[in-house]
Amino acid sequence: MSYTPTTWTDRNVQYPNRYTDELSNVKTLMPSPGTVTDAGVNVTAARMNNIEQGIVKANAARDIYLYKNIGGSL
Repeated sequence: MSYTPTTWTDRNVQYPNRYTDELSNVKTLMPSPGTVTDAGVNVTAARMNNIEQGIVKANAARDIYLYKNIGGSL
């Protein structure tokens, strides 16, 4: 079975921290994380697409292996 990769895109908005409450009041939330002990890695479209391409390449390698060693068609 072949793998169909997802093409990831970043979400871009004018006001990323703006929300509206139940009374339609606009609120802007500000991050307040305290002490950051490990910043971690941002999830971006580029990083997700890199993962997708790794999966595509791994599946292609698997298909070639199966074709050569077990027989069949690609």
